[in-house]
Amino acid sequence: MKNLKKSVLIYSIYILSFVGILICIYLLYAHFADVSVACPRVGIIDCANVLTSQYSSILGIPVPFFGMAFFILMSVFTFLKKELYLLVLSILGVLSVMYLVYVEFALIHSVCLWCSSIHVITLLLFFISVYLFLNKILTS
Repeated sequence: MKNLKKSVLIYSIYILSFVGILICIYLLYAHFADVSVACPRVGIIDCANVLTSQYSSILGIPVPFFGMAFFILMSVFTFLKKELYLLVLSILGVLSVMYLVYVEFALIHSVCLWCSSIHVITLLLFFISVYLFLNKILTS
């Protein structure tokens, strides 16, 4: 892979992870300060309903905490150039997103736009991780 293309992908992981961390911090702040997040309540879109549901915590830990840990680990594995770890972690991220989207649509019947932005970032990180991993094994 060309060095410029690889550098752009690496920086993209850092930028996407940073944005994901910021969103998770915002959602954690809203959780612990017991304030509403900025989110329209139109039709199926209802962040408050999602973020205060019984599914918003796992073993008493707010879901955004796990998201923040995910994004921090993505940055660490990128820095350490651990493409296999990035791939495995991003697969776990996508599986988590699939579960959370199922919960939103099938169980809560509401969608959180902030959560959806995290889901999109996670999917982008997955695609980048797959590309980096495949490129590494094909050029080795």
